[in-house]
Amino acid sequence: MLDFECSSCWARTSDPLINSVSLVAYKVLNIRWIGSSLALYGPKYGLIMLKSGITQYKNGYFCIYVRMDGKRYKYYNGSAVGIDLKPNLQDGVADRKRAAKELLRAFNSKILEGWRPVQNTPPKVLLNLEKLQYTMECMNLSAAYRYQLTQLFKRICGDGAFTEDKAVKWFEQHLRVWSAATHNSYLRHLRGIEKQLRPYGYSGSAGRKVKMKRCSERLHVPFRDVDKILQLISCHDEKLHLCCLLMYGCFLRPHREIRLLSRKDFSDDYRLVSIGGVRVKNGNNRVIPVPNYVRQVLLKLDVGMNDNIFSRRPTPYNPGYFKLKWRRFAMKVGLNEGETMYSIRHNAALYVYQKQGNLHLLQSLMGHSRMESTLKYLRGHSVTRITENLLPQISEIQ
Repeated sequence: MLDFECSSCWARTSDPLINSVSLVAYKVLNIRWIGSSLALYGPKYGLIMLKSGITQYKNGYFCIYVRMDGKRYKYYNGSAVGIDLKPNLQDGVADRKRAAKELLRAFNSKILEGWRPVQNTPPKVLLNLEKLQYTMECMNLSAAYRYQLTQLFKRICGDGAFTEDKAVKWFEQHLRVWSAATHNSYLRHLRGIEKQLRPYGYSGSAGRKVKMKRCSERLHVPFRDVDKILQLISCHDEKLHLCCLLMYGCFLRPHREIRLLSRKDFSDDYRLVSIGGVRVKNGNNRVIPVPNYVRQVLLKLDVGMNDNIFSRRPTPYNPGYFKLKWRRFAMKVGLNEGETMYSIRHNAALYVYQKQGNLHLLQSLMGHSRMESTLKYLRGHSVTRITENLLPQISEIQ
């Protein structure tokens, strides 16, 4: 993004805020000159009190900027000065540039007549919880996400108004208390709150002033005997068992892809499962064959075409359903550190890679959009297929 200014000649004017105002032209070397820039000087202060110019963005669009009292105001059309001119609606860059010059001249004329950008600044709106909830409803956000943003708003502001200083101070108070994962989760929600409040004129950036923390990577340890674990799960809970079978045999993720499965997602004979859209983490469509040992369990289900295969009704269980069931199972059997529900997906990934040795095939099966995500499943595990025949040889030493 570049700011372009060039010299021009103007008559003297008077302004109650500036003593003995003179209009001085600017030059910026080594760039093209576009339009006419206006600078108002106050000799008493020795500082530029007001300056206007044109900004050209890399995508070929333009805006008029007016700097006043250390603040920068941007205008993309002439509505602020009462003219109907919209440069960025022109077809080509040359036409947009020509219209931007004309718009800048109109702004400069109004400035000489006494117009100031602060006169056009909308009054401040009280950024309370009511404004946040109304915007979230208009954006059609999920109930769970709305609840998280609402609770964070209440913790930061209580019943008062939201400000950038309040948010930064609240995070600083809890900086040493939270883990890195908790800190980053709250920070993402803070940025969500700021995004929802921007239509009401909020311009703060607390979500940028507070930095993300680096989380230590958690390695899910695969089970040494996955068959035995699946048998123990089968004795513990049949719904958790079906979930783990789908994780192991179909490479599906438990908390969204599996939990939201309904009968219509499967083919008539349960040989294929198809999911896509927001239900998949990367947004891609997935069509996966169903192994016979999973199919035998699915054929025993008595569910309607639109029913969820776990709840046996159209509405699925809550997002934490399988997390709670796995926690109870882990406490019952006493799993080792690092052995989690996702360890079953790691077992499946290791099995396929050791059998095929094809990373791109594994990436497709796992439903990853990036190869880095697939490689994490193989990190720290003995999955190399190097044999002595692959090593470089030399002639026998005499």
